[in-house]
Amino acid sequence: MVAASLAACGGSSSTTATTAAPAAPAETQAAAEETEAPAATEAAAETEAPAAEGGFADTIVFARPADPADLDPTIGDDTYSTRMYHSIIPGLVQVDAKGEIVPDLAESWEVSDDGLTWTFHLHPGLKFADGSDVTIEDWQFSFDRAKNTEESYWKYTAAPIVSVEGDNETVIITIDEENPAFLAYLTLFNMGLQSKAHFDELGGSYDGAWPLGAGAYYVTEWAHDQYVAMDANPYYYKEGYPKTPHVRFETVGEDNSRVMMLQGGEIDIMSDLPFSSAAVTDAADGVSVVEWPSTQQRYLVLNNEANPAFADVKVRQALMMGTDFQQLIDMCLYGFGQKSNSFLSPKQLGYNTKLPEYTYDVEGAKALLAEAGYPDGFDVTFTLRAGNALFEQIGTIIQDQWSKIGVRVSIESMDNAALRELQNEMKLDMVIGTWTDDMPDPSQLTQYLLDYETNHGFYTNWKSDACNELFAQASKEMDDAARYELYDQIQQICHDEVALPSLFNANEIVAQRDALTGFVQTPYGQYILEDVTVAE
Repeated sequence: MVAASLAACGGSSSTTATTAAPAAPAETQAAAEETEAPAATEAAAETEAPAAEGGFADTIVFARPADPADLDPTIGDDTYSTRMYHSIIPGLVQVDAKGEIVPDLAESWEVSDDGLTWTFHLHPGLKFADGSDVTIEDWQFSFDRAKNTEESYWKYTAAPIVSVEGDNETVIITIDEENPAFLAYLTLFNMGLQSKAHFDELGGSYDGAWPLGAGAYYVTEWAHDQYVAMDANPYYYKEGYPKTPHVRFETVGEDNSRVMMLQGGEIDIMSDLPFSSAAVTDAADGVSVVEWPSTQQRYLVLNNEANPAFADVKVRQALMMGTDFQQLIDMCLYGFGQKSNSFLSPKQLGYNTKLPEYTYDVEGAKALLAEAGYPDGFDVTFTLRAGNALFEQIGTIIQDQWSKIGVRVSIESMDNAALRELQNEMKLDMVIGTWTDDMPDPSQLTQYLLDYETNHGFYTNWKSDACNELFAQASKEMDDAARYELYDQIQQICHDEVALPSLFNANEIVAQRDALTGFVQTPYGQYILEDVTVAE
């Protein structure tokens, strides 16, 4: 999240990076507006970053359609923030390209017989990117922020922690009760290591700034809505890495603009390539398209606070009957994905394979709408992120399909920042939701969907006491089979009530210059950049 086949670099043929299904975590694992840089980061800059080897570029330029919303890993929740975090603030363990939990800042670990004490043995001599030593106080500070930052969506992952003790060689974590997902929790970005001294120098806030970690790179500049610049950490614990001294994440909203920049050599790699553009992009000289298996899902987020028609489960069920999902998949994915009958990804642990597909039935949908009190249909505004070809395609298909059942869809587009603001305020009828699990466990997305107080049930205004009760049981169940049975029940309820209908599960595709090698994207979305080089 079996070695991955890395990015193609010889011809223009599309490459698929193959991975195994996510494995259950083992209990023991052996080692195998322009913003100026804060003071602690300036200290790091005083030590020269590793130079690029002869024949290779000194900077990787990575174009994406949106700016990070927040570089604070404790509260960040958007795709364009979370995928950067691991390079900056790794934690004790991480998810690799196979979707398995492996060591990171910890070389190994063991768990007590009662499951309450987790002892992690650190790599010797760990330092932050400014050259300061990593101390137990930094670990305590990081886990305290993860647990007690009120506005965090992810504080539940640190909630089991009772104490953090140790020294420069060992971190000992005691939890309140045996937890089936705790090791997976530790892979989440909010559990990454942050420098307490750096946070204190910033006045106790990352507002407009960023954390200092012990990762392969550290942030040097963030020009909002333009780029994020990072330099190689000269104190990184993996000798000889990262291989490229600098990374620059460019924000380029228009899909076609990113493609043209790639073909013109202005950038080295781009995300969010429209599936419809994959074949022609892959055929271009010097460019390859690479497919990475992913837990990425696309949803219809139906906000019943903004549009009261969505509050009736019969209406939501009618909309599913009025959606030809197979047509949508055939027209949008070009072979890069599959159906998903649950809010969970088919590639995630605990996916309910027994859920039925929604049956396309125009007349049945009309009858159900009439039964719900909408014999003449109703109006809905579908808000799309501007410049996203896939979203525009989905919007047009849904508009056409729903017109056959009397639902009148108006499409509007807006930039990502404005859309997020209005969505957070629960003012948008319907948007396309995107989710990629960040860890190999079904609890993350389930928690996010069921957490009504924080995000109104994934911005749908839907909630379920029955699902919350089942989730509480699943969070304590140590037997995998029994635990996944509880998740099956949660998924069944969500399917029946059309809580968060999935459009499809899609793999990730990136387009990159053939000169670039070494890029990895895990099934859980994280970029692994330390081995990337760009030949000149």
